[in-house]
Amino acid sequence: MALLPGGILGGPNGTVGAVVTYQLNGQNVMRGKPRRSTKPPTLPQLQSRMEMGVLTLFIDKVKGFVKTGFSPLAMGTTRNYHNLAIGYNRSQGTTGNYPDIQIDFEHLMLSKGDLDMAANPMVQRVENGLKFTWDYPGSPVEGYGKDQVMMLAYSPRLNKSTFIDSGARREKKEDVLILLPAMLQEQLEVYISFVSNDRLNAADSLYLGTVGPEEEMG
Repeated sequence: MALLPGGILGGPNGTVGAVVTYQLNGQNVMRGKPRRSTKPPTLPQLQSRMEMGVLTLFIDKVKGFVKTGFSPLAMGTTRNYHNLAIGYNRSQGTTGNYPDIQIDFEHLMLSKGDLDMAANPMVQRVENGLKFTWDYPGSPVEGYGKDQVMMLAYSPRLNKSTFIDSGARREKKEDVLILLPAMLQEQLEVYISFVSNDRLNAADSLYLGTVGPEEEMG
């Protein structure tokens, strides 16, 4: 059954026969209902399904960061931040062969857009977290210095992340990501990006590598 939330002149919302209709980003979308296959999956199908599953589970752990980083690309389209992030990472965000498939942290993209990426970014352990620094060469582009830094640290062992998606302005050239106490002793995969002050654009994220536990400092 399909509903007409906007009346007879509005688009349907629901299922009619083999067609599913719904609204996404203010647009009416139609797709066919999925059908179960009676054939056993092929190895490429198993590979693709597991890649999708691994990516989806990971993105769910960092979805606030990814939502800020990919939502600008979804505006005015029939896609959302989640399937855009999956789409960009399907070919590069995982490594290995079925059934041993893992996240490829080096090539993962957690935000994407037209803003300038972080210039010469660096990260180091501090007492209660991670200190991020970057260069600020200045720019004639209006609002460039007001872009806000996005910082993320992910612990593969704990399967937990800590992030800030509205940190210091680009012109400040540094910020600190406060970590959960349990993450201070973990190896962390670390990323940096920027989002515009109006949240309408973002930069491509940059992978800053693996940062060792707190006791490895110095």
